[in-house]
Amino acid sequence: MTTIAWDGDTLAADRRVSYGTISDAKVTKISKTKKGLCGAAGVTSMCAAFRRWFEAGEKGDPPYMGKDGDTATGFIIRPDGTRIMYDQHGWYKTDPGPFAMGSGFEVALGAMAQGAAADKAVQVAAEFDGSTGNEVDTLRL
Repeated sequence: MTTIAWDGDTLAADRRVSYGTISDAKVTKISKTKKGLCGAAGVTSMCAAFRRWFEAGEKGDPPYMGKDGDTATGFIIRPDGTRIMYDQHGWYKTDPGPFAMGSGFEVALGAMAQGAAADKAVQVAAEFDGSTGNEVDTLRL
């Protein structure tokens, strides 16, 4: 799967792709536009569609986010800190502040609770979660 972490200042994500097993493929999982930052975890093609929709200006409805286990969850962080989550059921706003998602989210949250920045939190998650790995991309608002 993946690990994406937001520490309130920096968004970080690993680049590993897994299809039941670990793949050598690498993908970018986070994006930035004037409207904010976005990322997605889950089915790779759905995540890519969500990022393309965001990068194209969020025109029309968000892309299909799956059902019955084959799903993705995307999010947008606006410049004012508002975070909007998108999944197979629709969208909702969450409280601002640090968060993490993906298969290594618990490790990343623990690392950030101990003072790690988002990029370090993703690196720590990669040590304990086999679905997190390869390089770490970072973006700031």
